[in-house]
Amino acid sequence: EKVIKLIPTDDFLGFNSAKIFVNRNYIVNKIEIEDYTNNYFAFSLNQVKINRKLPEDLFNFLPPEGTDIIDLR
Repeated sequence: EKVIKLIPTDDFLGFNSAKIFVNRNYIVNKIEIEDYTNNYFAFSLNQVKINRKLPEDLFNFLPPEGTDIIDLR
């Protein structure tokens, strides 16, 4: 297991550090965040499936009326 430690350069992000844990296949399996009050939040990712086929309509975004859409594709 490898760990990538991230430390923000901007004080306004709301956390002191974040650690991303990756397994030997380079798949993220855990994320730990330490906030400014020294609280730790840990997120474990189990049964990660890579490159699964998902239905096109699974994600549907409807921007609010009057929103300018800029397509950068």
